[in-house]
Amino acid sequence: MRSIQTWAAAAAVAISLAGVPAAASAAFVTFVPPNDTTGALFNPNANDGYASGRGIVFTATADTVIDGVGLYQNLSNVQLTFRIDKVLTNTGVLSSGATTLASGSAQVNTGGVLSFIDFSFASLLLQAGGNYQISFSFAGPSPQNFYYTNDTVRFTTGNFSAVNGTLGNDARNGVLPAIRVNVVEPVSVPEPASAALFGAGLAGLVLVRRRRAA
Repeated sequence: MRSIQTWAAAAAVAISLAGVPAAASAAFVTFVPPNDTTGALFNPNANDGYASGRGIVFTATADTVIDGVGLYQNLSNVQLTFRIDKVLTNTGVLSSGATTLASGSAQVNTGGVLSFIDFSFASLLLQAGGNYQISFSFAGPSPQNFYYTNDTVRFTTGNFSAVNGTLGNDARNGVLPAIRVNVVEPVSVPEPASAALFGAGLAGLVLVRRRRAA
């Protein structure tokens, strides 16, 4: 995330008082369990549960805006569907009281290799303390199914805690696919008024220096 460099004390005060979020940068966050950072291939040429959906569940620890999700898979001309749900709990069965926040599908072809398949959507706010499930589904077999084995040991990544794999609506799965989200981060920039103060601060510093030189 970018940060504004302070050139002088007088200017720094103006920026810190008048900075507003007016732009954004983005960065992928991939959910990798600390007890298995390499992952492995399982059950080649099989659907391996994706017909009912595979994914992750987590709790947001801070308000976080995302605008994309991705799955690491090998698919050939297959209709892949994603869904993001807000759920009441991050344990046990998740379907009760779930609210779908975003979803979509597309026919995808990774060219016979494992790669991230990313979906973009309008910015979505994940609220602090909320529980969320991200799932992907498709029909038919995949030549390669990649998973991390976390053995239901929950972990934290960025603003996402208690992460665990899901199979269908069951949050007690011991493996999770490689999934990433695109997190939008606000970048603070000065308002026009603060830009004027910034210039005034620099002018004041120059004037002081000239007086001292005289």
